[in-house]
Amino acid sequence: MSHARISTRRFTLADLMILIAATGAGMAMFRPYQAALAGPGFQNAGVLRTIETTYGAWSFLAAWWMIALLIIQYRGVHPHRSRLARRPGHVACGVAAVALVAGITQELTRFTFQDPIIKAFSFHQSWITMSARVGPAVAGAWFVLALSGRWRADGGWIDRLGRLLGCCWIGWQLLWMIPNVIRLQIPPFCDGVLT
Repeated sequence: MSHARISTRRFTLADLMILIAATGAGMAMFRPYQAALAGPGFQNAGVLRTIETTYGAWSFLAAWWMIALLIIQYRGVHPHRSRLARRPGHVACGVAAVALVAGITQELTRFTFQDPIIKAFSFHQSWITMSARVGPAVAGAWFVLALSGRWRADGGWIDRLGRLLGCCWIGWQLLWMIPNVIRLQIPPFCDGVLT
């Protein structure tokens, strides 16, 4: 099978099933996150609560979809790893997976060696901490890819979806770099809808 045919392969029923399973996993993880937001320990309200709820909703789906895209990419016949390493969508998915594993390891280590009386476990805060490194990791990987001249975007749906998800992570990171004063003045367009 030629490289062109592999890179633009069609969306199959198996691909759909993998993405549905990833969606289910993301939605399952969103439930304890949303429960933590509704708990007494979460003091933020209004716009900030809406923003954090929205973040939880899409970030769990994005994380699982990126993992699913890696699985889909390596199913069956696929380009050599050296070619895949030049695709920004594939790179974004791989870097996101590594960043999330590093975050999970850090959180598990922190809670293992922390006195449980000091601070109770918060699924919400743990996810924020774990996922905070994904946006910078994707941006850094893309910067290195572009700077080295190895950026080879592919027209196939897998690479395009990976790039879109990578842009979402970077966009979220940029949102949180806006000073608090500006961020909290965003109108509560979804207030009461997502919470």
